[in-house]
Amino acid sequence: MKTFWTLLSLACSLSVTIASPASPPLERRAKALAFRSCTAPNTVALTFDDGPYDFMNDLIDTLNKANIKGTFFFNGNNWRCIYDEAMVQSIKKAFNTGHQLASHTWSHKDLTTLPWDQIHDEMWKTEQAIQRITGALPAFVRPPYGTYNDLGSRSCWLTRTDDFELGL
Repeated sequence: MKTFWTLLSLACSLSVTIASPASPPLERRAKALAFRSCTAPNTVALTFDDGPYDFMNDLIDTLNKANIKGTFFFNGNNWRCIYDEAMVQSIKKAFNTGHQLASHTWSHKDLTTLPWDQIHDEMWKTEQAIQRITGALPAFVRPPYGTYNDLGSRSCWLTRTDDFELGL
């Protein structure tokens, strides 16, 4: 009986080794950067939270006519689901006309009240949705309410915290 369990254990180990490609070692990343103003003098960044859902196509058309680019911070499922067909079409329109797409988390929860695994889930779901819709990863993450802590900054890529970042 002992030989059976030893062989079974060995077979399982081999199947996991064969099925799993060798992955590179994980690297430590620096903490996320928090932008509170523009980094280039005499510039302004137009950023929009939560879609803006109902007005998104009109806003994209207005920005495009003026040859201005904006950054749209999307929720996955706060006011409306990011996978709703109208949202998918608006997101593709924004992306295809050169605007930046970014994450505002899945359900707009205050990240400072969540454990790390829930923070990661809030960010991962939205990143995955944007990538599925456009084929691209979001440029930034903006934490809801502009609040974040050490746990959140370890989970994010780059964080912007103000709706309009003026550097005039």
